[in-house]
Amino acid sequence: MDHATAVRHAFLATRVWHRFRRLATDAPPARLKAELDFAAERAAHRALLPGCSPDDVLLDALQAEAVVMTTAEQLGLDDTVKAAAPLAEELLRTPVPPGRPVLHLEPDRLATAPEIFLWGASDRVLDLLERYFEVPVAYHGVYMRRDVAGEQTSPSNLWHLDMEDRRVVKVVVYLTDVQAGDGAFEYLPLRRSMELRPSLPLGYRLGSDERVRKLVDEAEWRAADGPAGTVLISDTGQLFHHGRRPVHQDRVALFYDYTTRRPLHPYFCKSALPRTHLVDLTQGVGNRARDSVFWRHRLTEFDPVKHI
Repeated sequence: MDHATAVRHAFLATRVWHRFRRLATDAPPARLKAELDFAAERAAHRALLPGCSPDDVLLDALQAEAVVMTTAEQLGLDDTVKAAAPLAEELLRTPVPPGRPVLHLEPDRLATAPEIFLWGASDRVLDLLERYFEVPVAYHGVYMRRDVAGEQTSPSNLWHLDMEDRRVVKVVVYLTDVQAGDGAFEYLPLRRSMELRPSLPLGYRLGSDERVRKLVDEAEWRAADGPAGTVLISDTGQLFHHGRRPVHQDRVALFYDYTTRRPLHPYFCKSALPRTHLVDLTQGVGNRARDSVFWRHRLTEFDPVKHI
């Protein structure tokens, strides 16, 4: 067996093992205990939650619908977007291997603009998400992703819920215009997502567009279109969603990932950057930001398979 085959077999074995672990975690007795423990943690932390802020309108929308759209300007992200622009151009110039639907900017390149990573650990972001989670936040980092127009679909194009935690927040910053047909994030409204979940054998996967059309009228689907600088904040652990495959032009976006620090399925949580980069990027930051990044003793190295 050659090295590539051995690596592939090891990866598949890990996926199967994680699947069994998830099924055990979601079994009624284990899930009931986990929910009771989480409720106690939330109650104990309630008096420590951050106070009101100008972002309350975003929090209200996120709590009501599990999704909200805003802009880089409104979130104080202008400098971050400016820093990301040349890296996005670099990623767009990168040759695409045949049949490759997704490319990621190499972590070494992303780390050359530390303000991109550090915005995700800022007090403003952590305040907003701590009030949404109602417990301290785990920040899994940021990655830059290019979805290639006209290529084959990838697993993220199938309708699903993210499995890491009860609530999984993604902050997506569009670095290219995303109009109809250009790779918009597409989702089902929260009410419909919650109605569908109990009827699914495994609870997390809906599958292809064809299957979803049989369950939910396409008129109810929602697409998060917008120009470059649009910011989408969504709870992908609550909303059935997928990334629409770009047709007219490639899409480039930043993805910031968050869960609680005691996620329901921690074995699915992976850092978007290697630990060595995280150590360098967090030099000089406050304890709160550092704790959000180093929320467990050992962080998994960047695994591009998770994002493809």
